Amino acid sequence: MPIKVSAYTVFCPHCHWKQTWKPSSDCLPQVAKPEHCPCCNHGGVQSRTPTLLELLFNSKRC
Repeated sequence: MPIKVSAYTVFCPHCHWKQTWKPSSDCLPQVAKPEHCPCCNHGGVQSRTPTLLELLFNSKRC
């Protein structure tokens, strides 16, 4: 039985890249949680709760 997962934003503090994800289930693809930034290849990618604007306009379903 799937578990409702809340949305999150993955961001790079080095180059300020960010991507918001709205998962539809608890089975997430590997691409949804990167370990390195796709722009600058920095290894310190972090996650946080997205803002309302990020949820409405910049989110991807997975």
